[in-house]
Amino acid sequence: MEEKSAFDLLSELYNGQKALSTRMVNLEEALLLILKELREKEDLLKTIPEEKRKESFVMETPQEMPKVEEPKEKVAKNIRVVGKIKNDQDKGLGGVVVQIYDIRNNIIKTTKTNKAGQYFSFLPPGKYTAHYINEKPKIDKNINFEIELNDKEVRI
Repeated sequence: MEEKSAFDLLSELYNGQKALSTRMVNLEEALLLILKELREKEDLLKTIPEEKRKESFVMETPQEMPKVEEPKEKVAKNIRVVGKIKNDQDKGLGGVVVQIYDIRNNIIKTTKTNKAGQYFSFLPPGKYTAHYINEKPKIDKNINFEIELNDKEVRI
């Protein structure tokens, strides 16, 4: 039976592409083979004169890492947008579809209000339109709003 290297055994275990021999090869056996190969290479390395070993492994000293400056402008992050839809009696309406459109009139978020008529989303700074849709009571309404870079939360 042909002896396989540790790398071959690990490749078979990892990729599952080759059929394993009849005896089960577990990870411990593969690691022991790797350790054996490393020891053999270490013994071989000892036969090379020290000066030659140093020549083979010369590493340049890393240069000092350049300092990274903090951005002068604030980076845009998503801001919490909160809204509430109420009926004529000032009670929240649940199940109302809320579609949020960007300035190019693309739908970027769709959600529904909870039982209290509330909804929320997270959006980056920009100009938007919230479109409310409901059958009973009939609602088909647009609300334009804008999120500024320094906003913590926007209420519609």
